[in-house]
Amino acid sequence: MRIRYAGERCAPSVFFDTLKSEYEFKADNHVWRSIRIDHEVYSVRYLSGIRDEFVRLMGLKLPEAYGVEGKPAPFNLLTDADAGGDLNADVSNVTQNNYFSGENPALLSEARNRWVKELCGQLAGFLSTGHMMVVVNHGTRGSGRVLAESVALEDLVASGLLLVHMIDVSDGTTSVHNLAPPAHVEIDLPTALGTGARSDAIEDLAGIIVREIPKISPDHARQVAHALVSTHVDDIPRLHAKYAGYLMTLGRDFG
Repeated sequence: MRIRYAGERCAPSVFFDTLKSEYEFKADNHVWRSIRIDHEVYSVRYLSGIRDEFVRLMGLKLPEAYGVEGKPAPFNLLTDADAGGDLNADVSNVTQNNYFSGENPALLSEARNRWVKELCGQLAGFLSTGHMMVVVNHGTRGSGRVLAESVALEDLVASGLLLVHMIDVSDGTTSVHNLAPPAHVEIDLPTALGTGARSDAIEDLAGIIVREIPKISPDHARQVAHALVSTHVDDIPRLHAKYAGYLMTLGRDFG
């Protein structure tokens, strides 16, 4: 699935939060999980952070994101030592690991491929009994590596993985990466509510009000929702902010 939006006027963060809530909270006995890969969120911007998030949320056992080279290398314990008599040194049980990042592209690529392969294998096992959504949010061209890795995840779509790619089309520094998987569904988030969208928004908000505040009547909830939507048709982020605050006020008034 590919979601296009034109900056914050489309309230992409609210859309993501709603998507996550609707996806994860189902009235059944199945396990529903989701993870967000986002260039703007430091904890899930780089490969190591993405790995840690999969481990934290799903309990996966994944290799480290960095490379460890196992071949012999020089190791100097004592150099230029000056002693007045005999000098005896006994060194044992020493292990030397050489860690590499960008300085060794071949080693880093090998470690990355091993990590992604292990991730896909464990996700396939999880999808045999559960459900998973991976959201890759907007990023710069430099974050194309993350999108390329999502190509590997594309093979799991047939097993039930929901792969969502969100793109900010107002940012001229980005575009769909040529390695990004093709979208089966494409959605454009609006910057304003048209006639049909207004009716849908009123019904959705009224339904949430009734669900969250059982003591309020459906007619009253619909009147509140209609007033909120009608006064904020051209400002979707403000509509969400006002709605959240008004919902708290209604909850206090109706107990």
